Amino acid sequence: MPIEWNYPQPRSGIAGALDRFLGPGMERTEILLNFVGMGILTLLIIIPLWLSGISWSPLQWVIAILIAVDICGGALTLAMGTGKRWVFRRDQGFLQHIGFVALHIHPFIIAFFFSGTLIWAATAYLLVLFSAYAVLQAPLYLQRPVSVFCIALAVLSGGILAAPEGFFWFAPLFFIKLIGGHCTREEPYRPDTP
Repeated sequence: MPIEWNYPQPRSGIAGALDRFLGPGMERTEILLNFVGMGILTLLIIIPLWLSGISWSPLQWVIAILIAVDICGGALTLAMGTGKRWVFRRDQGFLQHIGFVALHIHPFIIAFFFSGTLIWAATAYLLVLFSAYAVLQAPLYLQRPVSVFCIALAVLSGGILAAPEGFFWFAPLFFIKLIGGHCTREEPYRPDTP
């Protein structure tokens, strides 16, 4: 299976916007896995919450669905070879990576709209920033184990500092997306060509 760091230039128009979002040169199978997987994971979050009778307003439902779509879709995109080579292209250094993570203010949005505590939001946010720093500063051969440690830490901290009602899923997937996906450099494997 070949490793390919070179990528095609993003196309123009709507296709180019998709290229810049997912990574240029994404195979049809990757696109299918990304969007179908995102849909399935989002439904596995939202349907049980709906069936549980959680009392959210329509606005809260929209926000929860949008956050689930972003986190689930992003986790899949950033795990793919095409996503990896786009995220780790030459002009993307430490500041771009940490900046991308810092833009993910989801914990504060959740705290604001779902009566979460500021302590929970700040802890989740600072933990993801610290984890991003740790992974990005780790030698390449240690990035994966450091990211696994940070993801496990996020999962286990959920038992100490409870998320707002309905967001038990958030921290594990948030860290999988940003720490396991975005910050962990891995080889961008490509399909064999006949």
